[in-house]
Amino acid sequence: MKKIPREKILKDMCNALGVGEGALIHADMLSYQEMFYALFDMEDFHGLRPVKKEDGYYLKFDSDSIINDFLEKWYKMYRKYPSPRGDDDEEKYTLCRYEYPNQITEVSQYELLKRKALQAEVKNLQAKIDALEKKNKEGD
Repeated sequence: MKKIPREKILKDMCNALGVGEGALIHADMLSYQEMFYALFDMEDFHGLRPVKKEDGYYLKFDSDSIINDFLEKWYKMYRKYPSPRGDDDEEKYTLCRYEYPNQITEVSQYELLKRKALQAEVKNLQAKIDALEKKNKEGD
């Protein structure tokens, strides 16, 4: 049975350890079902989609997804401590992963949804502008 500390205690623990809340409490992705639902959530909220290439299947995010910023930083962090890592480098890499959320401004789920809605609105407006320009060219 899992026990989750109250929010204030959790925040105090995270502050004392210098880590984000996700480092202590995260989705249980050990089961395939939980992992799949997490991927489906990322599809809905971050534009994740499966892509087939000659050598296998991959996951791709929309180009305007905030996740791409994270992936860029993660890639740089991963390359800084290439595999195989010695004990010291493994510990440094692990610390970087746990401290990562504290290194950036956290964006709430509401802000992500709002950003996604605004991006969709911009795309719709651009489509209307393109249609008007096309109509004007045809009228010339």
